[in-house]
Amino acid sequence: MKIARNPVKKAVFGLAVAAVFSGLPALTTTASADPSCITSANATASRDTVTVRVSSNPCNRQVRAWVECVAENGVTSQRTGSAITGTGSTSVSCGFAYVNRKGHEVNVPGQGWARYVY
Repeated sequence: MKIARNPVKKAVFGLAVAAVFSGLPALTTTASADPSCITSANATASRDTVTVRVSSNPCNRQVRAWVECVAENGVTSQRTGSAITGTGSTSVSCGFAYVNRKGHEVNVPGQGWARYVY
């Protein structure tokens, strides 16, 4: 495997490898590399709906709720809510399925949607 010559990419790669071997969640995106653009959000879930509340969004990026749903037969699917800009809340429903995992996604210019699962 060829590792990029960029020292930042080497550091991110090293952190991801260390996280995988230590059992910690791996870093999957460098979307928050600009500390002035960090979006703060939290999510609440009921049996079938996730609501994400965005409390800080200094760069006014688009944010949407994300959910992984699981049906009674074990089939999983992923859904996203409508995107909001700035602060506020957005929701997404699993319909007749149950919430398995929840989080939010941030649209980072030049990188696409970055997902944060919690």
